[in-house]
Amino acid sequence: MSKDRVKRAGRGALFIAGAKFLFLLSGLGLTFLVPRLIVDGEGEQDPAQFGRYRVAAQTMTILAQTLLIGTLQLVSRFAAERRTSIGTLVAYLARRVLPLFIAVGLILQLLAPTVATSVLNDPQMTPLLRIAFLIPVIYGCYGLFMGAVNGSQSFGLQASLDSGFSVLKLSGILVLCWWFAQSTWPSGGARGALLGWMTAATCITLAAVLATKKLRRAGLGPLDHIQPGEMKRFALGIFSFTLAFELFKQVDLLSAKAMASSLGVGEAGQVLVGQYAAAVDFARVPYFIVLGISFVVFPMLSEAAFSGDDSRIHDYIRRAFRFTLGLATVSALGILIAGPGLLPKLFGPAYGSAAPVLQILAFGQVAFALFTMAMNVLNASGRPFTALCLVLVPAGIGALIVPKVFASGGLIAGAWAMITLLSLAALAALITVRKVLGATLSLAAFLRITCAAVCVGSIALFWQPSSVISCVASLAVVGLSDLLILILLRELNSEDYQLIKKVLGKA
Repeated sequence: MSKDRVKRAGRGALFIAGAKFLFLLSGLGLTFLVPRLIVDGEGEQDPAQFGRYRVAAQTMTILAQTLLIGTLQLVSRFAAERRTSIGTLVAYLARRVLPLFIAVGLILQLLAPTVATSVLNDPQMTPLLRIAFLIPVIYGCYGLFMGAVNGSQSFGLQASLDSGFSVLKLSGILVLCWWFAQSTWPSGGARGALLGWMTAATCITLAAVLATKKLRRAGLGPLDHIQPGEMKRFALGIFSFTLAFELFKQVDLLSAKAMASSLGVGEAGQVLVGQYAAAVDFARVPYFIVLGISFVVFPMLSEAAFSGDDSRIHDYIRRAFRFTLGLATVSALGILIAGPGLLPKLFGPAYGSAAPVLQILAFGQVAFALFTMAMNVLNASGRPFTALCLVLVPAGIGALIVPKVFASGGLIAGAWAMITLLSLAALAALITVRKVLGATLSLAAFLRITCAAVCVGSIALFWQPSSVISCVASLAVVGLSDLLILILLRELNSEDYQLIKKVLGKA
């Protein structure tokens, strides 16, 4: 990889990692504060209402992420091939996808009562779903402009917009959640949180329209490098894949919600769903930490695939998988050791009993991070249907088996079912990437990172911190110990040090 490409990739990763770090902080803020703001009529924490809010949010997210990521990757893929035609590409796609987004929004409003009653087995979800189902339409519009930014590799602008959305989303959800929680409306706090989310999405979409105006005006070249049939096939593949991927991502929470009556009688089952939702949110820290890598890899891998540069493709793939596994693993180790002590303090005492579930799910998210990276690699190389097949199988298995596991074994059994399913899916994805593209995560890197994780994870056998200070200290110990062991095992070496220097422009 040339020095300029190293700098562009590395700084792009730093820009987006910074934005994702802010996103992570704002997400953690929402994760920890919303359960405290959602209260019942007596001002006490209401896990059942929080569970309904999270299920409405996650059901919406399946559709919103489908439109956002699908549109973003569609635009980014073809924008990366010829940046001089970005404005023409955005206008061409806008005329075709915006009517579809509006139609999807109208259909979702009509289906909200059916989804609440027949799928989620909870009629009280209907008003929450009606609000939540407005958000996917806005996300789709946002993805149109963010795809242009990502495809042009304007990572600084992408990071700025992502950071702005994080701040708007945090403030909008918290303010309106608190305000509506004071009202007499049923599930007032949950309604306010979803309205705040919708308001933030609208504001950042308008900001993206203005921020990309110059970029679009400078890219009014022809689209003669694109075959309409190729674009349609890619669009069908990427939207189908993203929908299946998001369903797979949320299958455990939706299964828990559907089986709430088996988990406990009446509101007791809804409380357990709320506690599981809190554990899922916390456990996704490893996944979110490495998400920025995928946003950098996608346009650069698309460009390399278009130019037919196999050596660059192999280099990008190996580095992406290696860094994904390393960062996700050390994050999961931190949750394993500090999570049980932090969970009740950050979410509130009502959620402390979900600590065992949290520890299991955290390592499931390591597998999910690898699976996600593999899907991005396949999509960026123009193989969305291969990615679709890889996600449909575990999604279908999960939809059939996971609800039964929750019903018969409870939350712990459901969490183990998910980690098993995610691990098998990640393994199949890594093997497929190796077979299709000729490179994947090296076995040596996997063994060294796993060995370091086992050594560091053994700390949990004799140290379970309970105070905030000791939990923070344990996170530092985990990070430094993992770093030291990886250096001793020579997984991290002078080449990585030189790479960091190049990224920072000091080589």
